[in-house]
Amino acid sequence: MRYLPNLLTILRIILLIPYIYCLYVGKNIMALMIFSIAGLTDCLDGYFARKFSWASNIGAILDPLADKLLMISSFSILYIIGAINIYVPIIIILRDLYIIFGIVYIYHQDPGVLKFQPSFISKLNTVLQLLLIFLTLINISLFHINIWFLKFTMLIVVVTTVVSLFQYIKLARGWLAVGNRYE
Repeated sequence: MRYLPNLLTILRIILLIPYIYCLYVGKNIMALMIFSIAGLTDCLDGYFARKFSWASNIGAILDPLADKLLMISSFSILYIIGAINIYVPIIIILRDLYIIFGIVYIYHQDPGVLKFQPSFISKLNTVLQLLLIFLTLINISLFHINIWFLKFTMLIVVVTTVVSLFQYIKLARGWLAVGNRYE
C-alpha cells in the first residue's frame, strides 16, 4: 500500500494518452470524464502520501511531472482543436520551461537540496488553470458557457501565469545573488 500514491501518479500519466486521443477525435464527454479521473488521482495521491506518510523521493519527482504533463497536454490539445486561443498555451509552456530550466541551472550552481514552496499566486494560478481546462471541457462537451466568461477566465490565467513567472524570476535572481538555497 505504501506505493499507492506513486501508482496513482503513474495512472495519471497513463491517462494522458486516452485523454488526448479523445479530445483529438471529438469524444469530448469521454475526455472530460478522463480529465476528472486524472484530477481525482491527483487529490488522492497527495492525500495518501500525507495521511499515511507514504511520500517518497520518486513521488516528489513524478507528481509535479504528472501535473505539468497534464496541464501542458491539455492546453496544447485544446488549442489544436480550436477550443482556446494560442497565447494561453504559449505563455503557460514558456513559464513552465523557465521554471524547469531555472531549477536545473540553480541545482548545478549548488547541488544541495533544492527546496521551495510555491507562492500563493502560483497556487492560485494552478487552480485557475485547472478551472479553465475544466470549463473549456464542459463548454465543448456538455453545454456552452458564455464566451466572454471563458475569455475572461483565459485572461485571468494569463495574468496570474505572468505574475507567477515574475515572482520566480525575482526569487531566482535573489538566490543567485546571495548563493542561498531555497528554504
